[in-house]
This record gives sequence, structure tokens and C-alpha cells, in this order.
Amino acid sequence: SIWTGSYKKVFLTFQKVFWPTKPPLIGLVRGKVNPSSKSIPGHYLLVNNLWAKSGVASLEAILCGDLGVWAFKKSDETIQHAVIEFLESAMGLSNVIDLLVSGQVSRWEEDEFSRGTYSTYRLGTMDQHVDALRAAEWDGRLVFAGEPTESEHMGSVHAALLSGKRAANEVLDFLSNV
Repeated sequence: SIWTGSYKKVFLTFQKVFWPTKPPLIGLVRGKVNPSSKSIPGHYLLVNNLWAKSGVASLEAILCGDLGVWAFKKSDETIQHAVIEFLESAMGLSNVIDLLVSGQVSRWEEDEFSRGTYSTYRLGTMDQHVDALRAAEWDGRLVFAGEPTESEHMGSVHAALLSGKRAANEVLDFLSNV
């Protein structure tokens, strides 16, 4: 009843900046999508502007939810080209690929150890499912932490921090009773 979401970060570094320099987060909207296009699906894309934050001519496209699922198991090159095609379409540009210096795609949900990027509830998930996930085992000798074990902020770094503090206190309590 708890599952992991798809969230890919696509980092693209360019020879020069061709986008608005001030906003740290850019929301892009494009019109009609060519049915033969190999671009990412949909009409909207969020992009972190690393130039505004650190002076680096880079963009970080955020592919989550359906866009993250679309990118699953696709090659870095395919994903990068699709994001660039979206940028061109939304910004009325062409030949942006010629400015590309390098690119990197995160693949958390394809990693055999993490198998996902963030936890979230599926329809029908109840607090008791999270309680069961965080419950200690072996008479308190095995304690669980991590963002899926905190229902109030599940899927966030804040939840991971809170769960670590909770688990540490559980360990201290256990050790004080040994």
C-alpha cells in the first residue's frame, strides 16, 4: 500500500545561457505536441535554473510522476534530447542541442538498492500501514528509520530526519533497559 514514486533529474550543461537568468525555478508551457515527436509527453515542465543559483550554465529538468515513468529505462541520450526538444518548443528556439556540453540523468528507481526516489501512499493506505513499517522487530533490537516511516511528512528529507531522531531514541531506550 506504500509505493515509491518516479523522480528523475536531468542535468544539462550548456556553452551559454539562453533562458531567463533571474528566476531560480522556471515553469515551461508548450502548445500542441507533434504526434511524431520524441519529446517528453505533456505540456508542462519544471526546470531549476542553476545559473540563477550558482552561476553555472546548467538546467535541471524535473521529471516526476508520469514524466518519470515515461523516462524509465530510456537511455540518457533519449531523455536529454527529449528535454531539449521540449525546451525548444516551449521557448521558440532551435538547435539548442548544439550548445549542450554535458548531461546527466538520475536513475534512483532503476537502482537495485534504492528502487525508488520517494515514498507515497497508494489509494487505501492507512496510518496503520506506516505504523507497521516503522515497528521495531526482534524485541526492539532491530529499529527502522527512513522517510516512509513518518506519515506526517512522508516522501521528504524532513521525514527522514525525524525518523532518524525517533529511531535513535528507540535505540537509547532499548539500551537503557538492557
